[in-house]
Amino acid sequence: NGCGFKVPPRSLLKTNFQSVYEAKQILQNMLDTISWKENFTVREQNGIRNAYATIINRARFIIYDNNFLEDMDAYAATRWASISVLAHEMGHHYYNHVVSSTGSTPPKEIEADAFSGYVMAKLGASLDESIAAMKTIGSDKASSSHPAKADRIAAITRGWNEGKKITTTNPTNPTNPTN
Repeated sequence: NGCGFKVPPRSLLKTNFQSVYEAKQILQNMLDTISWKENFTVREQNGIRNAYATIINRARFIIYDNNFLEDMDAYAATRWASISVLAHEMGHHYYNHVVSSTGSTPPKEIEADAFSGYVMAKLGASLDESIAAMKTIGSDKASSSHPAKADRIAAITRGWNEGKKITTTNPTNPTNPTN
């Protein structure tokens, strides 16, 4: 159960996600789109059925299972699903969530979800594409570490609207974190 997702079933359909090289390219495109310098390393770790942001020996990582991302795309029926998951994990680094020892909390997850929506809008994803992963495999019920699907979709939508500048109030755009 990575970042409050129900793990998608294994799929016979493949999206041809090209391993760590494609993940790095996708994340670099996100970084370029929002003009932010990377502060993490991307690592593929097959068999974990997850994607997460972490710090190991004082170095920041986004660790993901390639099969998990392929299955996510197949199950959500869009290539944007895996991209939104990577954007969410990048959001944890962007907001320095992994620096504290408190682990996942609903406010951190909501903030990373909004970041994902923001980045997805900047990349050109539609709102439906931006929420596809969460809509398909988000958990209906909140836990002590993760909000319920409806709250997470609302956060992604807020972020997407900020990215598209569709708002009636002044948006709070992400700012560069301090290291």
